[in-house]
Amino acid sequence: MWLCMTPLVIVFGTGFFLVLVKSSEALESRVLAAALVLLALQAVPLARDVLEPRGTRYNYPPYLPALFSGIGQKLSENRAEPPAWMSDVPAGASWYAKQRVWAQPATMNGFHEVARWQRVRALVLTPETLARPFFGEIANEQSHGRGDWAPVYRGLAAGRLPPDFPLAVPVRIAPDFYVLIDPGSPKIAAEGAHEK
Repeated sequence: MWLCMTPLVIVFGTGFFLVLVKSSEALESRVLAAALVLLALQAVPLARDVLEPRGTRYNYPPYLPALFSGIGQKLSENRAEPPAWMSDVPAGASWYAKQRVWAQPATMNGFHEVARWQRVRALVLTPETLARPFFGEIANEQSHGRGDWAPVYRGLAAGRLPPDFPLAVPVRIAPDFYVLIDPGSPKIAAEGAHEK
């Protein structure tokens, strides 16, 4: 819909710009300079995108289809039944991996309950959980009803996960995108590090 309205917006924008230039004596004598300044201001976002270092990019919601698909494939290799893994965005992970993905439980007790029935091989933490104004907000024991996950989040920040947490290999995909892996799945750790 918006694409269809683009010509109309361009015509009205140009008309507004010309009325603005005609109404100012200072700008009327420098129409070309005013037009160049306007174009330069409009090009600032493009320049920022071009000059920004390349990294892992994703749209919101924070789905990286290749990552989710790769995790699903690696975990399923040489197995009759795919092993369990979790994500804080289970719908996207499940969709792209084409297999069942557990939602990250609200509590560590929930995590251990799932692990009692099925060995959990990986936990994908995306900006859905980790992109907070201050990382300390999620590392706080009382925050967002996930207080008992706070030691895991603090461990990500410190680079050392709690010793009793079974997914002991953190792989940083982006500043706020991690895959926590069971040490029994080393292939994923090596591949995940190259996902950038």
